[in-house]
Amino acid sequence: ATVRIDVKKAGIVQLDLRYIVHGPSWRPVYDVRADTAQNNLELTYNAEVRQSTGENWKGVTLKLSTAQPSIGGREPELSPWFINKLEPLVASAAPAALKAKNSTRSGGQMMNAYVADSAKDEAVAMEVTGATVTTGATAETYVIDRAADILSDNKVAKVNITKQNFSTVYRYSSVPKLSPHAYLKAKAVNKSDFSLLPGPTSVFLDGGFVANASIDLVPAGQEFWTYLGVDPSVSIERKELGRREESSGIFGKKTVKTTYDNVFKIKNAKSSAIELVVWDQIPISDHEDIKVNLEEPKYEKDTDNLKISDGKIMQWKFNLNASEKKDVSFRF
Repeated sequence: ATVRIDVKKAGIVQLDLRYIVHGPSWRPVYDVRADTAQNNLELTYNAEVRQSTGENWKGVTLKLSTAQPSIGGREPELSPWFINKLEPLVASAAPAALKAKNSTRSGGQMMNAYVADSAKDEAVAMEVTGATVTTGATAETYVIDRAADILSDNKVAKVNITKQNFSTVYRYSSVPKLSPHAYLKAKAVNKSDFSLLPGPTSVFLDGGFVANASIDLVPAGQEFWTYLGVDPSVSIERKELGRREESSGIFGKKTVKTTYDNVFKIKNAKSSAIELVVWDQIPISDHEDIKVNLEEPKYEKDTDNLKISDGKIMQWKFNLNASEKKDVSFRF
């Protein structure tokens, strides 16, 4: 580096040089240990740090920032949105049009690698007891409290940011239309000063490893759910009892009614009572000639036991005793 300095008079100058380099990054990873007997959730917040700057970091202290400079600091701008009447396609143009219509872009969220501040006094410790947090206007900075070495080999070094214990309540959740399993979840409040960034979790339940899952963004002070894996002692089967069609009306004014009749067969084989939430849906009509009516269960407005969202996602909540079985009708 070449640095040009202007001074008022000659003398000895001590210069501290700070600069930005490309190559450092970190991502959050978590160990989640749930104790169902004590209603306790221990969350170990770690960072996987790597760097390939061409410089080995020796005996330095690491600062981890939640800032995401790769996103940019200015909001995007809208352009005019034009629509037009859809004209019928001629036969020769159909294959190309179908190809364009069926072309899709695969979606999914990709985890950002947060760039570490690479000033002269920053690096990573392989074993760290914790960190202090500084909150700025748009980002947090975690200062790891033990110095160590990070080589410029792009290999992961695991750093402990903090370990927190939360009081929690447990609940089972199931989407039997998509999966026959019941998933155990824990609800807690993030009473720490640390925001929990989105990242993968290794889940340990009552002392044993049970699953890999993930956690969503949880700001400090916010309530959150974390996922603890599948429990085979709770089962939910969605059975289709029948699909009936009835026609009425005269030619030109014909009406067809199709009834979908289903039942949830729920079983709690555990020796203790549980809370279970079941999710399903009814279709949303996108045409004025199609009407959708929910026949069973009866619904007038949201209650603690039954809720329906604007997207017609239904949520049942059950309190099941030990070894209890229950059949729940679902018909539209």
